[in-house]
Amino acid sequence: DTTESVKEHLGGTVSSEDSQRPESISVKISNPKLAALEVSVQSRLLPHVEATLESLQAFLDSVRTEKQATVAALPLGALSRRLCSAIEVESKRPLRWNAEDAKKPGKSGS
Repeated sequence: DTTESVKEHLGGTVSSEDSQRPESISVKISNPKLAALEVSVQSRLLPHVEATLESLQAFLDSVRTEKQATVAALPLGALSRRLCSAIEVESKRPLRWNAEDAKKPGKSGS
């Protein structure tokens, strides 16, 4: 009964966007009104969240493209480009800080 009310609240159909989601799922709902409200809010917010993520991905792609074009246009030699790439790779790696090394005299902790 409660599953049917949630399904009825949502229209009981599956759109082409929701083709990966099942049409209905049997669950025990202790508060059907609250569950229907949560599903309604989620179904209204999801398209906005997905659109925002797509927009962000497009922005990141454009930044990457612009960065590649800028680096390609710089008057750098092959060695300089390899150094820049190595610095980028190293900057993405997590820093390793060993507490034992920090305790040794003559060594700094950073």
